[in-house]
Amino acid sequence: MDGIFQFTFGFNILGYEIYESSRLTGFFDDEPIIGSFVMKFGSLFLLDIVDSNKSKNKYFLKIIYIFLVFTLVLVSNERMPFLQILFMFIIVLFLFQIKYSFKNFFVILFISLIVSCTFYFSETIKTRYIKSIYDLNQLLLDLKEDPELLNSQKSSLKDYYLNFNSGMEIWKSNYIFGSGFRYYNSNCNNFHKSSYLQYGCSTHPHSIVIETLSDHGLVGLVILYSIFIYIILFSYKFIPINNLWPFLSLFVISFPFFTSQSLYSSYYGSIFWLFVYLCSFYIKLTKEKRSYLVASGGLEPP
Repeated sequence: MDGIFQFTFGFNILGYEIYESSRLTGFFDDEPIIGSFVMKFGSLFLLDIVDSNKSKNKYFLKIIYIFLVFTLVLVSNERMPFLQILFMFIIVLFLFQIKYSFKNFFVILFISLIVSCTFYFSETIKTRYIKSIYDLNQLLLDLKEDPELLNSQKSSLKDYYLNFNSGMEIWKSNYIFGSGFRYYNSNCNNFHKSSYLQYGCSTHPHSIVIETLSDHGLVGLVILYSIFIYIILFSYKFIPINNLWPFLSLFVISFPFFTSQSLYSSYYGSIFWLFVYLCSFYIKLTKEKRSYLVASGGLEPP
C-alpha cells in the first residue's frame, strides 16, 4: 500500500521519493527494489487463493491482497519481477488445477484488468515497456552487424547481454570447476581488458546460472540445481498447498532464464537462501510427521 501511495503522490509515507522519476523504492529509500521484494512473497497470496482447505469466507480479502501485490509489482516499473509474478501465477493455475473454475476465471479477469488499466493510464510504465521492445530489436540488429556496436548506444538489454557474455567467457577458462568464489566480481575487468566485453563487467553477471558457472563451473552448477530439484520435487509430492509458497518462490527465482542479482553477495542472495531454509524446514517437519504417524499406530504416511 505504501508503494502504491508513492506511485500516486511521488513520495512514500516516510518522504522517500521515486527513484529517477519512474522507479518505486517504498521503504528502501534510494533502492528501486520494492517490486522484486514483493514478488518473492507474492506466492503466499497466490497459493492461499487456491487452497481448498482454507476458509472461503475471506475470499474477497484474498482478492484484495492479490490486487495489491500485482499492482505494486507492475507500477514499480521493474520488468523482470513483473514477468516473474506472471510466471508464478501461470504455474499456480496449471499445476494446482483449482476446483473452483468460476473463481479462477474471476481472478484471471481481475489481474488482466489491473494490467490493462495500468498500461492505459500510466504513460511512464507504457513507455518503459515499449522501449524494451525497441531495445530488443536494436540489440538484434547490432549483433547481426557488429557486436562491438553494443558499446555505442547503451540500453538495459545491451548491458544484460554484455554481462552474460562477460561471465560466459570467464567460465570458458575453466569449464569444470570455474575460476573460484567471486572471481568474476574481482577480476572481470582485467580478464576482458582487451575486449569489448569489459563494458559488460559488473559486480556479478546478472544470472544465477552464469554467475555459478564462471565462479564454480559445471560442478558447482550441478550441485546447486540438484539441491533445487530435490527440494521442489519433494515439496510437490508431500507438502500441503498452504505451505508451498516458499517452494514456488524458490522455483521462480532460481529459474535459469530469468535475470537476477547476485546469489552469493547481495540482499537478493540473503532472501534467496531464506527460501532455501524455509523449504528445508518444511521438508524436515513433513518427514518427522510421517515418521511419527507410522511409528504410533502403523498409520500410512500422509
